[in-house]
Amino acid sequence: MSRYTGPRVRVMRALGYDLPGFSRKKIERRPYPPGQHDQARHKHSEYKVRLMGR
Repeated sequence: MSRYTGPRVRVMRALGYDLPGFSRKKIERRPYPPGQHDQARHKHSEYKVRLMGR
């Protein structure tokens, strides 16, 4: 299995929670998802809610 060398904090911000052992940084610094327009709160789709429930 290869090592993930991409933007780790961006992935954690997109998911909305910290992944243990993924990065020493915390997402409290920027609690909103990544992207240009994602500082505004958006309603999660039903699909995302089901995926987050797993």
